[in-house]
Parts: sequence; C-alpha cells; structure tokens
Amino acid sequence: MFLRNSFSVLLLAERKHLMTQMERKLILFFAVSLIFFVWYTTAVQAQKKSVVEEILDILLANHQISEEQYQYLLKKAKAEEQERTQGSTTKTISQKESLKENREVSRSGEKRCNETRINTYWMDGLHFETDDNQFSITIGGKIHYDWGYINEDADVGKFVGEDFGSGSKMRRARLFVKGNVYDNIDFKAEYGFSGGEVKVKDLYLGMKNIPFLGTLRIGHTKEPFSLEELTCGSDVTFMERSLPNAIVPRRNIGFLAHNFAFDKRLSWSVGVFSETDSKGNGFGENNRYNLTGRLSFLPWYRDNGKDLLYVGASYSHKFMDDGTEERYRARPESHLTDTHFLDTGNIPTDDIDLCDAELAL
Repeated sequence: MFLRNSFSVLLLAERKHLMTQMERKLILFFAVSLIFFVWYTTAVQAQKKSVVEEILDILLANHQISEEQYQYLLKKAKAEEQERTQGSTTKTISQKESLKENREVSRSGEKRCNETRINTYWMDGLHFETDDNQFSITIGGKIHYDWGYINEDADVGKFVGEDFGSGSKMRRARLFVKGNVYDNIDFKAEYGFSGGEVKVKDLYLGMKNIPFLGTLRIGHTKEPFSLEELTCGSDVTFMERSLPNAIVPRRNIGFLAHNFAFDKRLSWSVGVFSETDSKGNGFGENNRYNLTGRLSFLPWYRDNGKDLLYVGASYSHKFMDDGTEERYRARPESHLTDTHFLDTGNIPTDDIDLCDAELAL
C-alpha cells in the first residue's frame, strides 16, 4: 500500500513538471509571435510610401534637390495628406448628417400626406376639398326645361306670319368642372348640350393674387359687360334676359383681368377678346377683336345684402373693317319660338362702341 501511494505521488510530480515546461514554451512562442507581428507591421508601414514621397526620394537620390529641400517638401506633403484625410472624414460625417436630415424631411412629408384628408360634400354641385384648402374641385351642371303656351293677337300673327302654339324645349343642359390649386390658380370647363350640339361655354385658366391685376383669366369666358349678362341664367328674374341684351357681347376667347378694392365695394374688369362661334372657333380673314371694360361700386350695403345700392358702367369697342355688316335681333321673352320680334337687319359699320349703365337698389 505504501509503495503504490509513493509511485502515485512521483507520477503526479512528473506530470506537473512536464506541464510547467509546456506552459513556458507556449508563453515564449506567443511572445515571439507578438514581437514579430509588431515588427512586421511597422516595417510594412514604413515601406508604404505615397507617390509624392517616392518622387522626392528619386529626386534626392539623383541629387536634384538638397537634403534640406527634401525634408521641407516631405513635411509639407505629409501635412497636406493629413488635411485631405481630415477633410474626407468631415465630408463623410456631413454627408451622413445631410442624409439623415433628408430622411427626416421625407418622413415628415409622408406624414403630412398621410394626414391630409379630402372632404366631400354637396352644395350647388359635388365638392372635393382638402383639409388645408389647397386643392378643391367642384363637379356640377344644370338642366333648364321650358314649357309654354303662346296665344298671340291676330295683328301679331299677321305681322310675324305664323302661329306660335304651345310646347316644350330643352333650354339649357350643361356640365362643368371647376377648381382651385394652391389659392393661386383657378380653372373651369363648362359645356352645353342643348339644341342637338355641343357648345363651349366657359373654358379658361386663371392666375390669382397678381399684384394690382388681381386675377388674370385666359381662355373662353364672358366679356365684362352688363350686370344682366354676367348674372347666371339660373338667377335671372324672368325666364329670359331682356330684349336690349341682344346687343351685349357674350362669351369670347381672350385675356381678362379683374380685381377688387375697398373691401370689395369697388370692382373693375378689363379684357381683350377675339370673337368666336359657339364652339370656340374664331379664325378667319375678317376676325373681330373687342376691347371691353367694366366698373362697379357698392356705396351702400347692409344686412348681408338685404339692403344695398349698386351702380356700374360698362364699355366695349369692336374693331371692325370698313363696311362690315352687323346684325342684332332678339326673340320675345321666351326661347320656345324662333321668331325674332326685334331684327335690325344687316347694318354696314366701321367700328362699334357699346355703353351700358347699371343701377340696382
């Protein structure tokens, strides 16, 4: 028993001695490896030179520059290289910050777009409008259908040469779309479908909030002449406008500027127009041009328009070739008949001046 224990103790001591030698060898190996790695890295870094340094070494070796010049240029080259490195680092940081800001702005814009809602409601047409009122579109139309019975006197029937009778007629059938963009642009497109053909009514683009001019409208629109003509057909007092309205210029293509002053108590409009047919065409050898303006004033206004005094005046000059014939005629106060009670026939003209006075109380 004693011999067995002694042998075990000797064996353990021998193993311990062997392990101690192995540990020393491993430590020595790692130390030598670390020293070699540091030396190799330093040597490689020392051998790695820039193109400028290599050129300077060649110049020094060929005795083209002195040692003093070599040291000066080498120092300067290293300083410039350091500045470029710092600048590149700063630029990289700046680019990262700019990219971050752009992402934040993009996310903010997406958030605003997601928050923008379109409201829909009905009021004299179907309206689509954003919460911030930057965009709005209205779709609408109107249908006017006339019924009537006309019983004329014998003298009137003898004068016009026909009996009027009774019946019905599609007076107006229209569709329109209009809207505003960014409070600076408005537009409208309206077409009529009565009489078996498509007619261009309003078709224009307007630019608003222009200094002094106010709104500049370009396209097919009404000339600024006569309060009765400018009043919508749905709002006139009777079924038709009065007989003097036959001489009033109506929708033509051109440029129109209009604005307000004194809290919208004063308004003015002026425009240059080229006369067109019902389809908006006005090209020809003897095409006519009009210069039209209107001024209106509201000296008395209260109770949201229940009490008011309105005065206004309009003027239009028609530029025409000498001897051009003009004709004015009008139906009676009903569009059911094609008989014209007022007819001037063809009148030779040079130019035409139209004046209109307006009063409402």
